[in-house]
Amino acid sequence: MKTSNAAIGILIAGLLVFCVAERQSIVKLRAQNQAQRQELVRLGGENERLSNRLSQGASDVAQPPQRDHLTELLRLRNEVAMLRTLTNSPDLVACGSPEMSVGSKVKVQYDPAKWRPFSSTDNASVQSTTWETRQSNWVQVTVGNDSATKSEVDYKRDIIEAQSMRGQPAELIDERHESWGGREWLVLDFRNLHFQPPRREIRYFLSDGNGHITLFVVAEEPSLVAQQDAIEAFLRQIRIQ
Repeated sequence: MKTSNAAIGILIAGLLVFCVAERQSIVKLRAQNQAQRQELVRLGGENERLSNRLSQGASDVAQPPQRDHLTELLRLRNEVAMLRTLTNSPDLVACGSPEMSVGSKVKVQYDPAKWRPFSSTDNASVQSTTWETRQSNWVQVTVGNDSATKSEVDYKRDIIEAQSMRGQPAELIDERHESWGGREWLVLDFRNLHFQPPRREIRYFLSDGNGHITLFVVAEEPSLVAQQDAIEAFLRQIRIQ
């Protein structure tokens, strides 16, 4: 009888711990969502301010708008659009990490404290979303979903040809296979010495029989080293349907 009571007590205690943890997760999720909405409001105001400045500059021939203002405006518009998609999305998991879809086959769960959506494209054949780090060590990761069937040989050939036509081509320094999400990816690792410090451009390719999936990681070499753990954690959260 004492043993049974002890077991029941342990079970009740375990349930209490689980409920407390679940409640903390929900509270954290709501706080993050509220922070994202506040960020959306801030970006909307900044977007309007820059739009007004750009419009004013366009009407004054003697003082044309600066290129960096236009670039910042486009960046803010992209971020506002992505934040609206995120804050209105039901794809928020219990642990507090948002999840976004790239086409119908790819889902990405990421840590919003470390990554933010930067831009997105969606057409009949290709869908892609780019994330960038929130830290000063700049890194971008682009996840692409392409309906065109392509082999590893074809993909490598196309990438090499594209590099040869660039004004600032990168050099292929390594070719390997890596396992992410239970899948074997072809990895083409490029180093671009036309930037200082040198920039790394790492391309991942996976053929799934009904098209192909690509990942593209770009960063300056010091940032790549500093953010290696964050990059690997991001890649581990990519799920192919």
